[in-house]
Amino acid sequence: MMRSTNALRHAARAVVALAVLLGGCQKPESGVPQLQGKAPVAVQPAKTEAPQAFALTSAHPEQFQGQLAIALEFSHRLAGSQAFDTLVDVKDAKGGVVNGSWALDEDGKTLRFPYVKADATYRVNIKGTLAAADGKTLGAPMDRDIYTGPMQPAAGFASQGSVLPARDSRGLPVVSVNVKEVDVDFF
Repeated sequence: MMRSTNALRHAARAVVALAVLLGGCQKPESGVPQLQGKAPVAVQPAKTEAPQAFALTSAHPEQFQGQLAIALEFSHRLAGSQAFDTLVDVKDAKGGVVNGSWALDEDGKTLRFPYVKADATYRVNIKGTLAAADGKTLGAPMDRDIYTGPMQPAAGFASQGSVLPARDSRGLPVVSVNVKEVDVDFF
């Protein structure tokens, strides 16, 4: 009988402890938790910026896939279905049309013309009907003069997998641009 009385006391204590714990877990009556010393912030709608006009943002020379190219960067993605070669032309310093074709970059905002020479000035003519993907056009034709600058110094091997004989070797074929000499270490 002594064991059952002790068991009942322990069970009663456990029920009382559980009731005290659950009593402290009540929701506040307002349903909104209190802020810690700060006034609530009023909800404001996000500011919507006025749509930016479609424009040419940059015209410059750059190295692209191992060759010198003219790059035109725009503020909006271009409509990829346009015939860029009829909307944008490139002329050399004497006014002659340079043969080649424009390529639209994966970002949709950059046109590249990779058929230019180093240390030359080109005039790029863009028609005002060039359109962005959202239908906006430049509105007016524009011209930009672009100087490509000298070729960047570079050196490389003329072939891959050259094997040099142990004796009477003439060397390893090296091709360079704007580099007077190259140090090659063999291991």
